[in-house]
Amino acid sequence: MKRLALISIFVYFSIALAASEWLWPVKGSKTGDNVIYSPQNYIEHELNSGSLFIGGNEGDEIIAPFTGKIENFGFSYYESLTYAVSAPADISKEFHASRKEFAEKSRGRWNPRYASHSITLITPEGSKMHISGLNLDRQFKSGETVQAGEKLGTMAYSYKNVPQPSIMINVSRFGNQTDPMANFGMRSTFKEPKTVEPISSLTAEQAKEDINILIDAIIDCYPSLDDIIAMDDLETYRRSVTDSFPGKISFIDFSNIMSRIASLLHDSHISHWSAWPYGEPEYWDIDMGRVGDSLKVVWAIDGFTEYLNRGIKSVDGISPDSVFRNTERLIYGYDANIEDYVKSTQFQHLVGLYLKSFPGIDKDRGYTVTFDNGETLKVKRHVWHGEFFRQSPSRNAFKWINRYRGKDFKTEMLNDSTAYIGLQTFNLDELSTDSIRDFIAGHITIPHLIVDVRNNGGGNDAVLHRILSYCSDKPYASLKHHNKINRRGHFASMAHCKNYFPEMEIFGEEYKEEEGYDGLYTREDESCIMPDSVVAYSGKLYVLVNENSCSAATLFPANILRSHRGIIIGRETRTAYSYMTALKFADFILPNSHYIWRIPLVKCIFDETISPRIPHGRGVIPDVYVPLTYDEVAFTNGDAILNRALQMIADGEYLSDNPFEENNNSTQDTSYAVVVSIISITSAIVAIMVAYTLKRRRKDKQRQND
Repeated sequence: MKRLALISIFVYFSIALAASEWLWPVKGSKTGDNVIYSPQNYIEHELNSGSLFIGGNEGDEIIAPFTGKIENFGFSYYESLTYAVSAPADISKEFHASRKEFAEKSRGRWNPRYASHSITLITPEGSKMHISGLNLDRQFKSGETVQAGEKLGTMAYSYKNVPQPSIMINVSRFGNQTDPMANFGMRSTFKEPKTVEPISSLTAEQAKEDINILIDAIIDCYPSLDDIIAMDDLETYRRSVTDSFPGKISFIDFSNIMSRIASLLHDSHISHWSAWPYGEPEYWDIDMGRVGDSLKVVWAIDGFTEYLNRGIKSVDGISPDSVFRNTERLIYGYDANIEDYVKSTQFQHLVGLYLKSFPGIDKDRGYTVTFDNGETLKVKRHVWHGEFFRQSPSRNAFKWINRYRGKDFKTEMLNDSTAYIGLQTFNLDELSTDSIRDFIAGHITIPHLIVDVRNNGGGNDAVLHRILSYCSDKPYASLKHHNKINRRGHFASMAHCKNYFPEMEIFGEEYKEEEGYDGLYTREDESCIMPDSVVAYSGKLYVLVNENSCSAATLFPANILRSHRGIIIGRETRTAYSYMTALKFADFILPNSHYIWRIPLVKCIFDETISPRIPHGRGVIPDVYVPLTYDEVAFTNGDAILNRALQMIADGEYLSDNPFEENNNSTQDTSYAVVVSIISITSAIVAIMVAYTLKRRRKDKQRQND
């Protein structure tokens, strides 16, 4: 790699960059269209201090916003918002192949999708605009003048944490980052960076103010509150906390209150984090964890491995049932009444939860366990100072299930009769989605297809629908969807929001009042996902899920289950089957603690059907349940859920009766059935032709190589 570009957060200088407004860089769009992130937004947990992200479609034409000179251009990959690695680019080479070649220099760390061309333009006044996320149209020359409105290239992907096509714009003057918005004629969110010292404690007044701001924002904006907690209970908690503060509260204790509020809501799409790390990194001689309904030793450092997988009768004299009940109150990040995510968290993080649930048991943060045979052990806590230590068993293989370095998905043949698609995310570009389609088309006659959405955090709804359309030769069940919001805009609590203003109208007229209900709603007509006209798999489908299948990775098995299209194997998903709260997110920052909260604004109802198969508030419950065990996490016998699916295939196990049959029959008529038959026959014929064509192409290519 020939050069590294370190992009820092610079001191702001308030300087007028030009007398006239710049052209909007996405041709055919109006100024301000499709702004994904502006300065002071958080992207994941990173504060975006000065970049403007503009979204669109891959291939949208990008033009020069002003007449200026080219300083340089090349390939770039942003490892964070403040650090990018760059290298020269040969624009004559095919873009997708050359960005893959560039990404390979990271030895698997970088996803090639987010490697893109970038270009730096110099304004007549001497300011510099850096645009990344491009597929440049031609080979430019440094010093060359480009005219305002001249085509630079097309939109690609700009940053690994922005999973949709976008460009990223940064502006600087004399090496100092400046406002990227004002010269477009936009209301700017750019702020001069200020040095803020880490906080070790808050006064009672500061803590009360932050907590009141947060709870007021939740009540004001969050449309699913009634599904999670009664308003009276939330207000009771508010009073119990704010009335009990001493003169000062440590930042660690305040952080525990933040976690407790998150656990009261426990929504799979709500997140919160601190501006600074707090506490010391620590580990223990052994870690205890919940395995089913038992308490066991699940990890141990060297010298304590003899205790692995031993049953524990009590901890500091407290029964396992009491430990489970009390620690459950501190777990967040899941919807409604979902169970497996709670159990998994208690398996993997029980020690920290226990010490928060029973403070003061031992000031040295150790604990004493009594094993099933009556033996006791005093477990010591250690502060990690960077020294090497080994925990057994290794968790790496378990954590890397359905994870692929530098890739978002995997396709392979597991044996002669079973194809496998592992989807790490549904944030896939068109090339990736096309590659999955072509894999299915090339194996259209294979009798068994496994689709793995474990440890998948969700993503793009359009990608979800496309992949579903490839996995069936019949239409999916016809469903009614609706969304709910508290109101269209003018949220007073957004005085403390970074990406919306209190006076903004966030939602449109499609949201309407409904008599007898609070909030505003959109109602959709009954609709279903149709099979793809070219590639529509008709064989047996097996979908793997676990407690970290979230958002779109819950909707995928939800559609399969609801339509009785395939069999679901694994554990309950983290997002609820019937609804989720998502789509638009407000980022709040609490003024004294600087805690950040991301709160979703739209309640999305997937299925209005009431069925005992999935009780309200539960996730997608698999047809074949594989409980989390010590051996699975230890990877004693490999991938337990995948092994169960392969065993089912070997034994000929598949679907039983459809629990939704009555609901499906009530929404279909004779003409619908005729359409289904026509689509099925057509899809089968076309799929065979596509498979034949792909086979011929592979043979031709092989002959050329020979």
